[in-house]
Amino acid sequence: MIIFINGSFGIGKTTVARLLAAHLPNSAVFDPEPVGLLLSRLALLLPLAERTDDFQDLVSWRRTSIRAISLALRIRKTVIVPMAFSNVSYLGEFLSHFRDRAIPTRHFCLTAPHRVVLARLHARERRRGPDRWQLRRSAECCDVHSAPEFAEHIPTADHSALEVANEVLGRIHRGADGPSAARVADSAASARSGRRSAQSRSAGRSRCCCSARRGYAERGRCGSERCCPRSARD
Repeated sequence: MIIFINGSFGIGKTTVARLLAAHLPNSAVFDPEPVGLLLSRLALLLPLAERTDDFQDLVSWRRTSIRAISLALRIRKTVIVPMAFSNVSYLGEFLSHFRDRAIPTRHFCLTAPHRVVLARLHARERRRGPDRWQLRRSAECCDVHSAPEFAEHIPTADHSALEVANEVLGRIHRGADGPSAARVADSAASARSGRRSAQSRSAGRSRCCCSARRGYAERGRCGSERCCPRSARD
């Protein structure tokens, strides 16, 4: 499974992603941002056709990130990707690539008013404060993320990162063939246990318990009509 955690800069995507990884077995967090920063610097140094102040505009970044996520999925059951997508076509490029290959893919967009995001950015960047690029991108994200194309939305303004992570986990479980994956697993385990008990009782009735313990000469002592019929006891 791939879980995309979308949201504005400073809203808490990476923190939520790490909390999810701590609760989901055999999972890993892949952040495509460092790849984008590297490619954007190379685009400035090398005579490349792609030149932009936003690495998401780079086709090379989108292709490289998709390949990296695919590689991570080979060694991990779940890959969690925190990334601020404000261009719905770029987001769709990622989602369609994996969904077209029948890979379970979920997308959650963390939302909050821009004033809340600004407060979180200033708290995170206490020494120097957020730069102009972060301020611009955070405003862009907050403006567009309420659109239905960016669903599923998860409000975060009045919730801690742990509460948001629990909400994501709950939605993932509710989407897994029933009210929750844990309940499904418990039901299956109970069914298996019931079958084993029934088989054990059937095996016990197939032979005489008293003859098995005390020898054939003592057959008929247990009083069971099934393994020691009345003719054996008389």
